[in-house]
Amino acid sequence: MHGKALPRRYRIEDYLRDIDGLRIAGSVHIQCGWNPADPVGETRWLEGVAQRHGYPSAIVAFADLSSPDLESVLAAHRQASPRLRGIRQHVAWHENPRYRLGARPGMMKEAAWRRGFALLAQHELSFDLQAFYFELDDARSLAEEFPATSLILGNSVMPVDRDPAALAGWRDALRRAAACPNIVIKVGGFSMVDHAWTVQSIRPFVEHMIECFGVERCMMGSNFPTDSLYRDFGSLWRAYHDVTAGLGVSERAKLFRLTAERVYRL
Repeated sequence: MHGKALPRRYRIEDYLRDIDGLRIAGSVHIQCGWNPADPVGETRWLEGVAQRHGYPSAIVAFADLSSPDLESVLAAHRQASPRLRGIRQHVAWHENPRYRLGARPGMMKEAAWRRGFALLAQHELSFDLQAFYFELDDARSLAEEFPATSLILGNSVMPVDRDPAALAGWRDALRRAAACPNIVIKVGGFSMVDHAWTVQSIRPFVEHMIECFGVERCMMGSNFPTDSLYRDFGSLWRAYHDVTAGLGVSERAKLFRLTAERVYRL
């Protein structure tokens, strides 16, 4: 969705350099394109990184929820790291191929995929959901059928379409999704849909997410290293502090730390 690929590998040393001088209480690694034939390999590698450097604090790994081997994959993930907290599998499907992330449309409706989703609660795992606004009714169906599993909507539900009808659809879909108490939203990832965003341009989106979900179910996310293509870590977080400057200290504490600590059990 961003216009260019990362020009280099992004390692823990890069992350430590980017956060130098900032007050970082913890970090969550979200699966990032490891070989899907060896999903547990990423978790094992991350556990080694965390043991040496203290980051990441928690891991969201990849698993194919429609796989017949899912049970064993989830068990192997848990054995590989005590930091495992959740699973992400891309399901987002857009009519524009540029924006497609999932392997096929309608994955959340598939019976085999939903059977796999049911296993997450047994392993005390959440699900990070990358979806577009027109897919959120499927997410609501999941949240209602599986109330013990937290769904974390990623990257502000990716408002890539900016015509009035699409923006109204995004706003309405978030209101409906917020009716499910086990749905949480991650505020951020704006560079994926607007490379030159400003505090003023993202303000309506941030305010709407907070209005729908409240600070108890909103968390700020850096989306690094992807967003590093367009701005540095410090300026990104300064912008997020600026856009939420009107909130109280306790509200900002939830947005920037406490909600993530609770949802990802940091």
